Amino acid sequence: MTTVNLAHRLTVAGLRVLVVDSDPQANATSILDAVARELVGTVTAP
Repeated sequence: MTTVNLAHRLTVAGLRVLVVDSDPQANATSILDAVARELVGTVTAP
């Protein structure tokens, strides 16, 4: 199970999740950015 999949399952279970992407390729960041764009209005930025 990948970090993104685990984060998704925990979020669906009602938990708040912080994913820290320290990979130089930034794969988790790319995936989460794509998901955030699909969920417009549910993701807030500071």
